Amino acid sequence: MTRLIVVTSLLAAIAAPGAAHQTPPPDPASPEAVGARLRGHYQMIEPVAERVHMIRQIEPFQVSVLGNIGVIEQSDGLVLFDAGGDPAATRRALRMIATFSEKPVKAVIISHWHSDHFGGLGEIVDRWPSVRIIAHEQTLRNLTELGTGLPAQADLAGEPDTFGAILAGLAPIRAAQAAAGPELGQGYEDLIALSMMTGRDSEGARLVLPTETFTDRLVLDDAVAPIEVIHLGNGNTSGEALAWLSRQRVLFTGDTVVGPFPYGIAAFPTSWRRVLGQIDAMDYAVLVPGHGEMQRDHTYVRAMMADMDELNAFVTPLARAGVSLEDIRARRPLARQAEAFAQGDAWKRKWFYRYWIDPLIGCMAAEARGETIAYPVGSATCTGPGSLGF
Repeated sequence: MTRLIVVTSLLAAIAAPGAAHQTPPPDPASPEAVGARLRGHYQMIEPVAERVHMIRQIEPFQVSVLGNIGVIEQSDGLVLFDAGGDPAATRRALRMIATFSEKPVKAVIISHWHSDHFGGLGEIVDRWPSVRIIAHEQTLRNLTELGTGLPAQADLAGEPDTFGAILAGLAPIRAAQAAAGPELGQGYEDLIALSMMTGRDSEGARLVLPTETFTDRLVLDDAVAPIEVIHLGNGNTSGEALAWLSRQRVLFTGDTVVGPFPYGIAAFPTSWRRVLGQIDAMDYAVLVPGHGEMQRDHTYVRAMMADMDELNAFVTPLARAGVSLEDIRARRPLARQAEAFAQGDAWKRKWFYRYWIDPLIGCMAAEARGETIAYPVGSATCTGPGSLGF
């Protein structure tokens, strides 16, 4: 999911077993400074398999997302799968990595073009200027043609203006808060605080483009942790890269898989469903999603496919019959799944529909009518109502 300076997206994690240790960030913008309710925005590191770690946000539900980072220790250096959502997050990640390895970062694989997965890449390039930056060829086109909100160069002199823009960007959040009922009040308070915090953490961010691309497959060979970078088709975005570690039987998916519900904005439903079937056929022991905790079986991927099938069976005949998106969305499909996640929490229910069901209805309806899935994210065809308003 695209990360803006004022963040309006979410993270939710998948329950799974696994040992973990948590590194408290020493930055001035510490969790203690923003209160216990926001502590979960920060990251933790945990082992996945031999020579493999992942870095993720601590708590299972966040309104400000930082993409997961995979850390693969090869014989002569580290390979990262994604690079952190902002400079502060990447600096924290590098400190965590330094607790178990002194090897240099020799390569970074960018899963897709959403900046919550690479907004801190400049921190890595500054430290290791010769690092390989690998992405699918379509991701490079998306980065250069669609825009990410990141400048080509960090403009440190412009930080006060950037912070002023953040403050201005809070106005629609405050307006939505005023119009909402009390059951959403705490959620909006957290979103305002997180917007301030993530805006500060994003200072100095810049766009760093891939140095090399691939079409279908690229191998980073190694005696102990070989990596196969693969593209299975369009899914949550076009040009998605996955990483398969055959020796460890670990699969990194980027946002092709996100839990406990995916992001359906500007997605490609038919191709995405086909890709999920290919993932389900793989013999992985651990799946590391783009957000959330690792998965140690195929249960979640199969539930995701079933939900997409159910939603498509609901949307397609209505769309072909000329029923409007507003009317289709108003019928609130997948209500059972929404309540299983929300457990009566109106804030969680809001984002389940806003970022998963409502935009995916638009994408499925577009495909049912023979339309082309439209970029950028602001397109009304494949976004939620109100173009992802608050």
